[in-house]
Amino acid sequence: MPGATEWQLLFQLDSDDNATMMWGDMGRLYFWCRESDIQAQNFDQAWMILQCS
Repeated sequence: MPGATEWQLLFQLDSDDNATMMWGDMGRLYFWCRESDIQAQNFDQAWMILQCS
């Protein structure tokens, strides 16, 4: 898709029973941001994606 290469994964947060963090059914949270926004420290433009197993 056009512009897809502009996005960078900021961090990934996994479900963890020991930390009492559960995203759906053992899911993960992915936080993405455009490289230009990262350089400008404009993190309010980040996107979060939930992926459940």
